[in-house]
Parts: sequence; C-alpha cells; structure tokens
Amino acid sequence: MISAFSFSLPSAHAAGGADDIPPEFRASVERAVDYLQKSFAAKEIPEDGRLIITGLALLKSGIPPETPIIQAAISNAAGKAGNNKFGAAEQKKDVYEAGVALMLLEAADHGQGKYLPQMESIANYIIGRQAAHGAWDYSGDEADAGDTSMTQYALLGLWSAHKAGVPINPKVWDDAARWHINTQYPDGGFTYHPQPVTSGPSHTMTVSGICNLLVIRRHLYPEAPGKWGNQSENKSKEDRANRKFGVLEEVDAAGTELEQLEVEEAEELSDVEKSEREKAIAAMKDYTPTVPLAAIDKSITGGMGWLNRKWRVSQVGLYAYYYLYSMERLAALGDMDLVVGHDWYMEGGSVLLNTQNPDDGFWKEAHSGEAAATAFGIMFLTKATAQSLGKVPVFGLDAGLLVGDRGLMNRNKDKSEDDKEVEEKKKLPVEELLTTLMTSANPEDIGATQVALVDKVLFEDQSREALIAQKDLLLKMAADPRPDVKKIAYWALGRTEDYAVIPVLIDGLLVDNVDANVEALLSLCFMTRKPNGLSEKDVSPDTLLDPTLEGEARLQAVNQWREETYRRWKKWYFTIRPYSQRDDIEEALRIR
Repeated sequence: MISAFSFSLPSAHAAGGADDIPPEFRASVERAVDYLQKSFAAKEIPEDGRLIITGLALLKSGIPPETPIIQAAISNAAGKAGNNKFGAAEQKKDVYEAGVALMLLEAADHGQGKYLPQMESIANYIIGRQAAHGAWDYSGDEADAGDTSMTQYALLGLWSAHKAGVPINPKVWDDAARWHINTQYPDGGFTYHPQPVTSGPSHTMTVSGICNLLVIRRHLYPEAPGKWGNQSENKSKEDRANRKFGVLEEVDAAGTELEQLEVEEAEELSDVEKSEREKAIAAMKDYTPTVPLAAIDKSITGGMGWLNRKWRVSQVGLYAYYYLYSMERLAALGDMDLVVGHDWYMEGGSVLLNTQNPDDGFWKEAHSGEAAATAFGIMFLTKATAQSLGKVPVFGLDAGLLVGDRGLMNRNKDKSEDDKEVEEKKKLPVEELLTTLMTSANPEDIGATQVALVDKVLFEDQSREALIAQKDLLLKMAADPRPDVKKIAYWALGRTEDYAVIPVLIDGLLVDNVDANVEALLSLCFMTRKPNGLSEKDVSPDTLLDPTLEGEARLQAVNQWREETYRRWKKWYFTIRPYSQRDDIEEALRIR
C-alpha cells in the first residue's frame, strides 16, 4: 500500500545528511541534470575532461550508472589509460583530466575492481608527472614552481585510486606536503602559481590548498584524529561558548597570531573511512614521514585563519563554482558542520539558486564553460565528497520527497505493484490527476495519484507547465477540507511560482494539520528562494517541540508554532504585497 503523502522540512541546521537537503536545492539539481543530459544528446559536451566530470556529477546526483551519458564518460576515461600513460584530449591539461578520470572510475567501480588496471595505469602516470618540488604543473612546465589547482586534482585522483586499492608510494604525499608548506603565504593563504608570483592569495586557491593538506594528512598520518572541532585549546568552557567564530578565534589582520585548532576523533567513522584508514596504515608501515604532523596542522590552521578573515561564498573571481565544490570538499574532509562559523551549505546553495540559468538550468564560468560549471554546482548541492566518504546517503533526485515509505517511486529498484499503478497514472494528463484527487474517495487511489503527479511535475517540463495552467483548480483543492488534498495543493501551488498564491500558502500555516502546515511552509521557502525561511523556527514543529509533550500540552505548543509562523510570514508579505492589498487594517493589526 502506498502510504500517506508527506514531505519533510530541512532541520534547523541543514548542512548534515542528505535528508536535510532543501527541496529547492533538489529542484535545482534536477534542472541541472536535465541540462547536462540534453547537452549530451545534442553532442554539445566535448569528449575531454568536461565529459568525464559530467559523468561524475551525474553519478553523484543519483542517475543510474547504466545511463548512456555516464557510460560514455566511463568509456572515455578508461579508454585513455594504458601502459602507465594517459591520452588526454588536451595534453597541456593532462593532470586535470587524469585526476577526474580516477575520481569517476572509482565512483563507478564500487570496490569491484573492474577498472583497477586502468586506475593503476592512470595513477602511475600522475605520479610520474609530479615535479621534484612535490607539486604538479601544466605539461611542459615542470621546471616551474607548481600549480595549486592542478595539484589539487592530482591529489584527488590519487586519493580515489588509493581508496580503490591502488598502492601509492607515501613519498608522493610527503613531497606534496612539503611543497604546500613552503609555498603558503605568511597570512595563511595560497595562490595559483607561487613563483613567479603573478597574484596574491585567493579564495579558490586557499580552499584548494587546505583541501590538499587534508587529503595528504589522512594518508601520511592515518591514525591521527581527523575531526576539526569547534573548540580551541587552552580555553575555558565559557570562552568557548562565547566565541564569535565556530572554528578559530578572531585573529589580527596580519594573521600572525593564529590559534591552534583542536583536532578531535570523529564520533564514528563510516565504513568507507575505516577501509581507507586501514589501507593508509598498511601503506605507512615501513615509511616515516619527513613532514611532521604538527607542521601540516599548522599550515591547515593558517589557511583556515585566512578564510576566517576573508569569508565569502560569492564574488571570488572567475571560478565561482569550482570554488563552491572545493568548499564542499573542505567541509567533508575536515568533518565540519560549519566552516569558520558559517553554514557553508546553505550560503553556497543560495548562491547557486540565484545564479542558475532560469531557462535551461545550467551554470557557467568564463573559462570552464557550462558543462564543467554545472557539474561543480551539482556536486556541491549533492555533497559529492561527503558521499564518497560515506558520511551522507547517496543522493537521489527522489529522496526527501516521497521516497521509501513516503511513496515516491524509486527508479533504482524493481517496480512493485504500487509503482506499476503509478506508472499507469503517469500516462494521464495533469488536469485528470488533479480531478482524481478532488473526487476520489479511495485512499490507495489518492496515494498513487499523488505520487504520479509529483513524479511527472519533477521530471517532465511539460507537466510543470500544465500544473501552472491549473492554478484555479489548485486553489479549490487548497480550500478542500481533506488534509491529503490540501497537502498536494500546497505543494503544487509552490511550483507555480506565482506570488499571487502566497496568501493561500500563508493561510495554510494555520490549518489544523501539521503535515499540511509543513507543505505550505516548504512552498513558501521554495517560492521565495529562502532556504532557511525567515527564522530558525521555520522548520517542522516536530523538530522544535519537546518530544515528551502529549495531548493538550502538545496541541497548545503546535498551535503556538502555527500562530508565530503565520505572523512572521504575514508580516513579511505585508512588506512586499501589491498596493491593491495594502488597506487590510484588520490583518495589519493582527500581525503586530
């Protein structure tokens, strides 16, 4: 039986697992995935690193690996490997492409060893390209002082190869650690090309440098604690509670008085991390690092101090989406919920929502183009690195909507009888599905119809347009006394993106059904592009209320949440409503 229709709001802190991903972020991923698939079908994605990173992003979005575009990317990556060589499409950028190829093959392999020979060949190629100073640079530029960005993708590729079981000489990590420490600026930042100096530290390269050191650290010192805690050393509990920043104390402008971060053991390692740690311990059995752990941690602390003083998620130069993906990686590698006191995921996700092409769903960077930038955006929103570490569930476009016992069909599993019923209903036009919801008295029929409608709207552009055309019917459904009908109506009204329906959604915050309240609130957050809502209390009351409350006490608490949430959103609406509605004195008095 298909269970009752229900969505779930993100928790007050939405940077954790996949279940915390706001629906508007999921919708953004859906549009970006659709763009990449259409671009591939139109042969608009070059068969180079851009195709490979597209395949990686689509895997992280939950698209089945059997999908033609992912298979094409895997074949492209694997087909370029052999005899410890890599046939990059553009030789000058060989390390970038080789590193991403390893990331894709490891993600697609799932520990089966299918691509292990190709991965070993590519890894050996990358290792052979490491310069004597410990970094990587563009092909033909080995005499230069190294490239922080290219080094990042070399290390990411080798990390993926290591996880897959390819042996990596620890000296590779050791030499890379020394290069980072030697080229870091006194203020803690990192630059693109250290010498000859063409520019100072940048946001993109500083985050990349920190990530590189975190990758190196987990290989050279696999048994060292690996969670970059929010508490600092030699501070009382009161001092810690009153700190302005979540990771570092505020520092002087020159960055010379950086406080040591407290590095803690993670509460529980994922199975992926346990396996990775075991391999790293075995690899280090007969090797003693020349770069001390304290030196690596000091360098990481310096980078975090730079980021602390200069925090931003936008206006970081030409590579805005490359930067956001690096930020996701930083949070995952450091096991940080917050980065220097900031909710990196919600801030970065809001940037992506505001900059995504409204018509086609892509992002674009001047130098990398649409495919790579869109892939970076997807991997930020899907928490790609956290997935790789087993810290969050694998992302799926269905998750968080009606997946599992909430009803939405799971495309990656065999279809049940319920799913077959949904498939049949999906053949019906949107108007007929809405009419069924209004007229049917069969709970199972209503459940299947709801699932079919949501699935069509999420994955078919023409169905979204058809839904928008049914606004009048949706308004009638919102006035229906049945909670299940109200819930689907509120969800659907939010997808019309018509501000004229906002008063109906706000009124939905007061109806006598928590699930309906939640759907109305979700749609308000979705329509207004406010992932966190207007307040930290704009979450399901179930996450706020004392779980021991029962009966009348719980009802009173829920009603208080309803009234406060209603007043908050009504007050906001009064500031943006059309002038024709600005004479409602009674309501104005009510929300004061």
